[in-house]
Amino acid sequence: MAQTTTDQQGLVSRAFLVHVRTDADLTAGRVAGRVEHVQSGDAAHFQTIEELLAFMADLLQPGPHA
Repeated sequence: MAQTTTDQQGLVSRAFLVHVRTDADLTAGRVAGRVEHVQSGDAAHFQTIEELLAFMADLLQPGPHA
């Protein structure tokens, strides 16, 4: 049972809520919205997929976050 709890905690620490704006056009490569890290509550708006991925990568790195 302890392993299941550890697995669930690991999943939550890697979970993000991504809201894509209604005016985004994913097929044209235009993406914008808001992303929130579920565990910490840290959130950011993004205008590009690169900004979205950079936010996620920063929070998935080991160590303290700003």
